[in-house]
Amino acid sequence: GRFNDVIADPRGRVFCGTVALEVGTRPGRLYRLDTDGSVHPMLENITVSNGMAFTLDHRHLYYTDSLGLYETTNGGESWARLQMPACPKIITSLVLPPGASNTIYIADREKSDECELGIYRSRDGGANWDLIPVGLDQSLQLRYWSLAVATEPQEGIYISGGIAGEEKFYRTTDEGKTWEALLDHRCFATYVDPNPSGKIFCGGPNRLLVGKDGGDSWNAILSGKAIWEIA
Repeated sequence: GRFNDVIADPRGRVFCGTVALEVGTRPGRLYRLDTDGSVHPMLENITVSNGMAFTLDHRHLYYTDSLGLYETTNGGESWARLQMPACPKIITSLVLPPGASNTIYIADREKSDECELGIYRSRDGGANWDLIPVGLDQSLQLRYWSLAVATEPQEGIYISGGIAGEEKFYRTTDEGKTWEALLDHRCFATYVDPNPSGKIFCGGPNRLLVGKDGGDSWNAILSGKAIWEIA
């Protein structure tokens, strides 16, 4: 497989996960690269490494391979597989809101016969989940790594998705009751400033955009490059 996601902890250790190159197989692994150059396998038999996030105190690391959700509290020496809701079937994004200690958001990819299109939230570290509906065209496909959540100065949930080839970047500020399109633009990666600045970043096929006031106005700050990761 090839590497598909990466994150570093405060000690300088790097967690990096691979993706299975053959559909339907699980040959992937999650590794930890230590500061002395040693490499340690953390998890085996995974599919697509598709999201890692630390809590604010860095005590908990959450990880998804698109089909399951895992947690470690000891730097990867041991992992617990968290209880998942019946939906989603495929996790496209994993996000911990700025300042949250045990709140987790995960996003589904698309509506299916078993699952409504939506974003799933746990306020207790994965023990219980509630659904935030995405009340848009149900043919919408949510893009990988495109979920972002802001808590200050206003609460907002952001997603990037496509309907019949038309890409947009959406926001809800009322728990999914209504959604508005902020950009006619696909975001490969999104990032919310953890400080209460109201800034949100969208990395797309050929530019990096910054939104102010929670996304009410936007400016390009880098052009000519595909932006796949923002941290």
